[in-house]
Order: sequence, then C-alpha cells, then structure tokens
Amino acid sequence: MKKVMKSMVLGSLAAAMLASGAAAANFTSSADVLNELGLFQGSESGYELDRAPDRAEAATMLVRLLGKEAEAKSFWQGMTNPQPVQQVEAASAYTLLDNELGVAMQGNTLYVADKDKLMTKAAEEGMMSEFDYEGYTKMMWAPIGVTVPEGAVKATFSYDGMEGEPVEIDLTKNGDTAMMHVEDGKLMYYVGVVAEKDGKTDLWPEETIVTKHFVWLDKNGTVLGETNAALNWSHTAPTAETTESAKPVEESTAAKDYVFPFTDMDNGYEWAKPYVAWLYNEGLTSGATATTFEPGNPCTAQQYTTFLMRALGYSDAAGGDFTYDNAIAFATEKGVVDAYNMDADNFLRDDVVAMSYTALSAAPKSGETDLLTKLVNEGAIEAETAAPVQQTFTTLRNFNKAYEAVAATTSADATADFTMNMSVADATVDASGKFDVQVKADPANLADMQMAMTGSLSMSIPATDGAEAATLELPMEMYVQDGVSYTNVMGVKVKQDLDLDSALKGIDLQALADMNTVPLCMLDSISQDGNTYKMSYNSEAFNGLFAEIFSQITDQIEITDEMKAQGITEDMFKISVDLTKADVEMTFKDGGLYDQKADMAMTMDMMGEQVSANIVMNMSATAVGDAVTVEYPSDLDTYVDASEVTADTAADPAAETAAEEIEAAPTEETTDASADAALATDTVAE
Repeated sequence: MKKVMKSMVLGSLAAAMLASGAAAANFTSSADVLNELGLFQGSESGYELDRAPDRAEAATMLVRLLGKEAEAKSFWQGMTNPQPVQQVEAASAYTLLDNELGVAMQGNTLYVADKDKLMTKAAEEGMMSEFDYEGYTKMMWAPIGVTVPEGAVKATFSYDGMEGEPVEIDLTKNGDTAMMHVEDGKLMYYVGVVAEKDGKTDLWPEETIVTKHFVWLDKNGTVLGETNAALNWSHTAPTAETTESAKPVEESTAAKDYVFPFTDMDNGYEWAKPYVAWLYNEGLTSGATATTFEPGNPCTAQQYTTFLMRALGYSDAAGGDFTYDNAIAFATEKGVVDAYNMDADNFLRDDVVAMSYTALSAAPKSGETDLLTKLVNEGAIEAETAAPVQQTFTTLRNFNKAYEAVAATTSADATADFTMNMSVADATVDASGKFDVQVKADPANLADMQMAMTGSLSMSIPATDGAEAATLELPMEMYVQDGVSYTNVMGVKVKQDLDLDSALKGIDLQALADMNTVPLCMLDSISQDGNTYKMSYNSEAFNGLFAEIFSQITDQIEITDEMKAQGITEDMFKISVDLTKADVEMTFKDGGLYDQKADMAMTMDMMGEQVSANIVMNMSATAVGDAVTVEYPSDLDTYVDASEVTADTAADPAAETAAEEIEAAPTEETTDASADAALATDTVAE
C-alpha cells in the first residue's frame, strides 16, 4: 500500500512542478540587497513579503528607484514648512537679493557691496565654475529672469561676437541649454560674475559684459518678438537710504500657495505624503481621482510594472515607449519581468522586491549599463555600497551570454552520474547511478520527441532487524520513439503510449524553452573564473515555490470513499520540502558544449515521514543540436504492452534475484529502505 501511495504522490508532484510556472516564492535575499542599498526598509514587523503591497508603498519604491528620496523629502519640507525670504515692497527702486551680503538689483545693474564675502559664499554653495572667457577662469552664476512672450515654445539665443549658429532653446522641456536654464516654460539665463583673471582677484568690471539677443518663436516657427538683455556690474552698494526704504518684509516662498490635492493620506499614511507629493508634482502619478490617492488599496502587478518602467526612464504617456495595457509585455522584453519574479494573479510584496531587484540590473533608457549604475552616478547610492551588487550584475550578464547557446538547444548527447545519501527515519540508503542520455525534442511538437537513456542504478541498503545488508544493481534503459516509451529495468521490457501533449496540456513549454537566462532573483551569489561559473541558488525562493506547488497538489486531490476505505487520508498527501543547499558549477566549452555539477541538500516531510537527502550530480554534454543522433536497440518490437504485464512477466534472472532480496525483508512496513528500493524499480518500470 505504501508503495502505491508514494507513487501517486510523486506523480502528482512531478505534474504540479511542471505546471507551476510563476508561483509564490520567498525572495528575502532580494529584499536584503535592496535594504543594504537603502531602497527597501520593510516595517516594524519585518519585510512582510507575504502580503499585497499598497499604492503608498509602491509610490515610495518608485521614488527610491528614481534616486529622488532626498529630493522628495526636501520638496515636501519646503511645501509644508516654507522658510521666510527677504523681499521688498513693490514701490522700491531696488530688488534686494541678499541683505547680509549686500546684493541688490536695479534695472539690469547688479550691485555688490562686499565682493570678497560674496565670492566666499558662492564657493561654499558650489556656485563657482571653471569657465574660459577672455582669460577669466572663475565665474559665479547669477540668475536673471527674462520675460517670455505668451505662446512661445522655442527661442534662439545669441550674443555680440558669438561665432556660429544661434543656440536653440526648447521652452517645453526643463533643463540646461548653453548658459540658460528652462523651468516650467520660463527662461532663466545665468551670467558669469568675474572672479579672477591672470591670477588676480581685484578685477570687477563695471561695464556691460555682453548683450544677449532672444528671438521668440511659436509652434509654427512664427517670430513673436525679440528681446535684448544686458547686465552691468557694480560693487558700489545701494545707498543706505535706498536700502532702508526698501524695508524687507517676511514672505513665504511660492510654496505658500501649494495645495496637496489628496485628502485621504492621513490615518496611517502621513509617512507617504512626501513621496506621493513629489510624484504628483513631477507628473508621474495622478492619483485615483482628482482628490484621492487611495494609498491603502492594493497595488496590482500592472501598476507596479508601469512604475518600474517609468523608473527606468520609459514613458507611458501618449506617443511614449509603452502603454499601461502592455506594460508587462514591454517589461518582459526589457528583462525586468520574468517567469519567476512576478505572480500577476497573487501579487505580493515578495514580487515587488524581486522585480525591483531585477529592475536595478536592467539598462535604463538613458543608456547606462544598469539602473544601479545610474543611481550611483547621480549620487543616490554610495559607490562603495553598490560595488558588490554591480559585480553580481556583471558576472550574471557574462554567464547569461555564455548560457544563451546552451539554453537554446533542445537536443543534447550527454553523460550523467550522481551520488545520493538518503535517510528515512533510522535507515540510510546510499545510491549512485551513471547514464548516457541522448534527446532531441521540439517543445512545439512533443509527439516527435526522441530519447535514449541507458545506464544503471546502484543502491546500498543497510542491515536491519531480520534482514542483512544488501546492494542492488539495477540496469535501466528507457527509449522514446514515435509517441511510445520503452523501458527495460533488469530485463523487464515494457512499452506504453506516451501522449506528452495531453499530459502537459496547459503548460507553456515554448515559453519555458525560450527562457534562456538565469533569473537574478533566484540567485544568492555568482562568481566567475574564466569560463567556469559557480552559483548558489536562493533556497528560500525554491522553498516558497515548493510550498505553492504542494498546496496545489493537496487542493487537486479528492479523497474518494474507496480510498478512505483503504485507510487513505488527506494527511498522507501533505508534503513539505526544505532545500538547504543548491550550488551549481558550470563550465562552458566550444561549440555549445558544457560540464555541469550540482550539489544539493534537502529535507522532505512526506507520508508522515521525514526524508533527508544529499545529492551530487555531474553532467557533461558531448554533442548538442544537429550533431545529436539518438540510437535505439534493434529489439524494441519485443517489448510487452504495459496493459499485459503481470507478476510472472519478470523472467530475467537478475530481476528475480533482486525481487528475492527485497522479499527477504520481514515486512514491507518494517523497513522503509526496502520499500524505497522497490519503489525505485516500480517507478522506472511505470
């Protein structure tokens, strides 16, 4: 009975694993990396990866991945607690820019009372810049506003003595152009204040440095007008009377008029206001409605994928790079979404960290090697902190480039051997095997699959009460041809129809075949030595997948009255696996050939028993692709149909001897090792 039950469970397990696709995993290691980089913090309860993310959390992650967390907090501070600034009454002839430094303007003349003090202050605030203009080498940039005619979307800029074509300025985009800066369609141009010439610092010209010409154009290129702007310099301060008459008054910045539009960000979501406010101000989110953000509502996979692609510099605006509806497909194309890091039907914070970690390794639209490098270049993440993660990204890219040719082929001729130590209760079984495998398969047409596997399995069974130690040698052969499988285990030759298309219905095998890279989120570490790569897989991620798979098995199995009558219960189908080690070493050779070694350790609770196993497997490909030829024995026509096999069919002496050794055990229930040996024979034969 136990053998039958184990066979049923193993069969269900294999089917569920194939069908699992993207399932719930545990990407704690991805969360750890993001936490070290300062991009993910979790909560007081921990990472909370097993719950759905809300919109406030997704907005926060987007700001961090944009490298704008400090800017967002500063923006919010300025909006909610604006600092007073010195301004003057409108009737004053002067605009007092800085009372302490004695800087004021009248018309187009800039007055500076204390040049040295001003230059020192400018240096402290980073306003000094190297600039070569007729021998002047240090400049301080001073913003001077220029009025832009209504309807102007473009301007051309030139100045007296300028060589070449005028500079063109796009007023619809924020950014620097030559010596000008555009903000929200308003032009601010920056003029250099001379600080040094020929090593002397006592020069301060009082004449006009240069006259600037602006020609304003509308969207059709029609000239709307021209503006000439000049700037005079003087370090003669405004008179005391004039300064006094200005009477500076306390005013708030423009933030005084700022209104945060979302009224539902209180009651637990105050912490998210800086992030949401900054995103809203930058046009990266519009909220759920004009006045609500719905911060506590779940963030969907579609929404978060859209956020990630925006973080990478792609736009989903009209005429942009992608649309909201095709965000996931676009992200998959760009390597941000894969079969493991996102479960769209059960989207969790676990998926958020896996996808975010993957996005860090993806190239942004701006052209950097990856998003993490962009954040380092912008000063959002310390270079020293990011260095080991960047090395992981580089090594994985190298591996995936080499692995692409191997993963793409579905035809291989290889040798494989393994050793396994398995403990069940108080019994220990050592097993080893060596096989030659030839396979040619097309995922789109499984009916034409060809395969030949020949080799032997050796099992050492220790002595138990009433039974001596035994070593079983199990020669095995398996062939697949024209939709029929042929098995020869210890001389028992059986054939049966093999309808893989029906058995694997609903599984996108082509998608699995097309997945020719190792997902970043499934790795704990990777190193490279020439053409050899060593990888430690994320065992917690696999354990999460196993848990989901086994849950599916339990849900799918229905215990019938007949099964209950035989003593079968639902508890018999409860399975758990704890993978503690999954290390892989792979060496690439010429022509797509490779050697691979896997070293794994796990424990499994199944059928009320705990099984622990250590497995080491080596595989070496000797041919791939068109070079593979599947060789079959000449006696396949002598194999007996599975429906005709009886207990008397096993006429081979070796099979009879092995059967006698198994029957020598007192009972099937006494020694699990014997049962497992029998199970191995039954499973391969089936």
